[in-house]
Parts: sequence; structure tokens; C-alpha cells
Amino acid sequence: MTSSGQAFREFEQAGWESASVVAKYHEHISGVTTQSVEALLDAADIRSGSRILDVATGAGYIASAAAQRGADAIGIDFSAVQVQMARNRYPSVRFEQADAEALPFDPQSFDAVVNGFGMCHLPNPDIALREAFRVLKTGGRIALTYPNAQWASGQSMQQSAPTARWTSVSRLGQISFS
Repeated sequence: MTSSGQAFREFEQAGWESASVVAKYHEHISGVTTQSVEALLDAADIRSGSRILDVATGAGYIASAAAQRGADAIGIDFSAVQVQMARNRYPSVRFEQADAEALPFDPQSFDAVVNGFGMCHLPNPDIALREAFRVLKTGGRIALTYPNAQWASGQSMQQSAPTARWTSVSRLGQISFS
């Protein structure tokens, strides 16, 4: 990892280990980011019996919603504070502290891997995506949400919702990693 990548990782880690930052994010931003949860789960084809990994789970909104659909959901985050908040909010869902760039799961363990607005917090999103494909079962889906240009420019969520995208592991040969 480059020194700028390490500096970015340390910056992110320090911010998300602050209980006050996490609480303020939950208080002020969660109402916006949670609006895309159902679209994300639909894009990942999450249903009862699906095994799903929620990467950068934060306070656990996506993993909890997947569990409400009957999925076996696991949420991971690099922040111990976020993981504790998720465990407190959703005690029936499994949450672990883990690194998106070195997932502690066997290959082909999940039907879906999802990430809600988390890629921008990772110093090496290409490595995290490679890891997501590693733990994804053949035929499984990866789904991501990210702000589109209109949303990022300040339009309301009703005017321009974040975009959910997916790809299937069977299409891995069509995706290039640098």
C-alpha cells in the first residue's frame, strides 16, 4: 500500500473510531443513506435463505434489512465503534470487525456481497472488490450503492436516488482489475 493509501486508511479509521462521529452520522445522515437499502437488496436478489455479507456495514442497516427478509446476514466493518452500534441496534444479526481488503471468510461463502456507500471509505477499493468476488459463490451477486451526480450535487433523494448496481460472479471474466 502506498503511503497515501496508508494515510487515508488511518484517517478513515480515526474518524470512524470516534463515538461522537458515529453518533452524529447516525443522527444526521442515516435517514438519507437508508433510503436506498431496499433497492440495494433487490439488486442483490436477497430473499429468505440467502447468505449475505454486508461490507462496511456501519450501524447495520443493510444487514438488518436483509435479515428481515429471512437472509442469513453478516455485517462487517473496520470500526469497532460501528460494529458495537450495529450489535446494540440489531442483536439478532451477526456483526464482526473485519477489513474489507482481507475478508476472514472462505472462498464462495456468500450468495451476495453488498456495500452501501462504503467504497469511498476504502483506500484500495479494487482490493476490496477482488475480496468480495473471492467470497462470492458462483452465480452470486455483488451490489453497491453510491451517490449519482445529481444526488451528489444536492438534489433531494426524491428527485435523484442513489444508484444500486450489481454484477454476477459468472461475469467476472468481463471485469478487469488493475
